[in-house]
Amino acid sequence: MKDDIEARMIHRRTVEAAVWAMPMVGIRSFLVALRNDLGGDWNGVVYFSKSIQSRHLLLTANNQTPYVIAAMNTRDGPLVLDIPGASDVAKYFSSLADIWDYPFIDVGPEGGKYLLLPPGYDGEVPDGYLVFRPASYAVYAVLRSAPATRRWPAMSRRCASIRWRWPTTRRRRGSSTPG
Repeated sequence: MKDDIEARMIHRRTVEAAVWAMPMVGIRSFLVALRNDLGGDWNGVVYFSKSIQSRHLLLTANNQTPYVIAAMNTRDGPLVLDIPGASDVAKYFSSLADIWDYPFIDVGPEGGKYLLLPPGYDGEVPDGYLVFRPASYAVYAVLRSAPATRRWPAMSRRCASIRWRWPTTRRRRGSSTPG
């Protein structure tokens, strides 16, 4: 009887650990694919001009939607993600999420300038931004586009205005990330 209870307890703990870690493992797989298959890296933006494929390791992606992907790291300080509002070319819908795949910003057709602050940040917060404090340094966005036309190159040109930057114009001393 005791062995049966211990076996059940071990089984349940194993299942709980797998379920608990699944979001983080999925995000880690996405970041590996971003580097290896898409030529991206931290604090970069990748624009798809063709449909996404299973080798890109996005668990919930579909092959009918143009995507824009950004993986950001606030370890060196705050970042701004500037997403354009809806236009005659495209609208964006998505969420920004932390390393646990917990969404903390819903991005809609209005766009915006999103200031992402690192955990524990107590510095100056400039005006004019939608301010968010994600629970982790790693933040990612998989933006789905609703193009007004099926001409993806035109939509990709519109995506070119999605970018990240430091909230100030100065480069942070000792940082390997552009200013």
